[in-house]
Amino acid sequence: MGYLICNDCKQYYELQPREKPEDFSDKCHCNGILIYKENIDFFNPNTTEDEIIIKKERKI
Repeated sequence: MGYLICNDCKQYYELQPREKPEDFSDKCHCNGILIYKENIDFFNPNTTEDEIIIKKERKI
């Protein structure tokens, strides 16, 4: 799997089984750029659920 992480607001989306980074837009809802990462070990564990939800926008 992996994660799409915004380079601006730092929110992320965990890819689900059978999803690929190419299935999504490269833009976050904040207009930042989404970057694919295999893991998010560096992410702050104190982040609340509200802070980590991003809108996933599928490419048409």
